[in-house]
Amino acid sequence: MKLIFQAYLRFLPLFCLLLVFIAGCKGSKKAEGLKKTPVSEAPAPPETEEALIEKKLAAMSFSDSAVVKKVQVLLYLSGYNPGKTDGLMKPQTEDALKNYQTEHQIAPGDRTALTLRALGVHFLDLEVKDMQQLLEQKGYNPGPIDNIIGPMTRTAYLEFINDNGLGINGIISKEITTALLSNDPKYINQHPPDENTPADGDIADYIAPVTTFVTQVTISQAKVIDVQRALIAKGYDTGPVSPIPTPQFKDALFRYQTDKQLPVGGMNEETLRSLGFKED
Repeated sequence: MKLIFQAYLRFLPLFCLLLVFIAGCKGSKKAEGLKKTPVSEAPAPPETEEALIEKKLAAMSFSDSAVVKKVQVLLYLSGYNPGKTDGLMKPQTEDALKNYQTEHQIAPGDRTALTLRALGVHFLDLEVKDMQQLLEQKGYNPGPIDNIIGPMTRTAYLEFINDNGLGINGIISKEITTALLSNDPKYINQHPPDENTPADGDIADYIAPVTTFVTQVTISQAKVIDVQRALIAKGYDTGPVSPIPTPQFKDALFRYQTDKQLPVGGMNEETLRSLGFKED
């Protein structure tokens, strides 16, 4: 019995070491289980361009004077007369906006993102002075760099988008702003300046010598081409003769209406009568 006990004592340290080793292995495996790397979540997909536009429009309101000022600038560029671009929704601005809405099948008086989107307010991140400077750099004549939207700036803008095939209605777009900001030489004006156009002053003050315009077309029969010819005869540059109202035609018509203090907006009866079209 004594011999058995002595043998047991001899192997006891080894047995203890074995128990410690086994316990350590189990603890290590348990710790490894606790340290498992969590599965990473897939990154959220980037927002679409349309979603970004919707978010931008949702943050805009007609109660914001900065938004109203953009609306006024864009109405003017589109051939309407909203009055001074002061950020105030005054009667003249409201009338111009209603005319725009009527012509674009939007409920007159709408004050939602529908109207803002149609005008392209979300694309107008440039100040007027920036637009003037960019147009001048590209060889167009926007008049003084004064941050005031006027006939010269509008004419230069319409010439720019017309020359580069960027639209026919004057409404600003992503393509137009990209082209304005581009350094690509293809956007440089390829047409020499008109020698008859004054270098200084407002282009609205310049009217070429009036020639005779005689027509048998009545007010109700007048088409775009007829009105173009009448405007040309009175010294207004309508651009190439076309059956559709091009930006240059709209600008010429607007300038004529402004010069003659006629109602602004399309080929209305007062304007056609003033141009020489006969009563029905």
